[in-house]
Amino acid sequence: MLEKVIEDRFLSQGERTVDTVRGLVAGGANAGKTSEDLIRAYDAGRKPLYKRAYQEGDREIMSPAMERLMGSPTFEDAMKRAVSTGKDRAIAEGYGAFNPGVTVENGLIKFTKTKPTGVPQYPNLQYWDSVKRELDSMANVARRQEIRRLSQEI
Repeated sequence: MLEKVIEDRFLSQGERTVDTVRGLVAGGANAGKTSEDLIRAYDAGRKPLYKRAYQEGDREIMSPAMERLMGSPTFEDAMKRAVSTGKDRAIAEGYGAFNPGVTVENGLIKFTKTKPTGVPQYPNLQYWDSVKRELDSMANVARRQEIRRLSQEI
């Protein structure tokens, strides 16, 4: 029984840490700011950095490790979801059009072909960032489901 309590506490440590930090921030130098103010300030600071990174990473990016990961159904699902969510995020965050270099046809991922040579065009940094965000989202959902499952066993 003690092991179960310790395990549950360990699994919830990330959420407790975030709550503690939020409490410190809310009670500290930013006490007069709302959470929306803090989020806006954070977004304003990161937006030019992401824009610069996306511009510098606007080239084809592919590696043997990425090719290996594409064999995973979970990674493949994140790639498919990133095509649409990446476009939505690019527009919402003011980055303009988003060309992922990937299409999803009948559930299959296809790399866009360049017109003159027919050579595959591989995704850029902005697309791979969207894939990473999808994987993070999937991991968070799985983590919450596991915590929920464990709490029901108590």
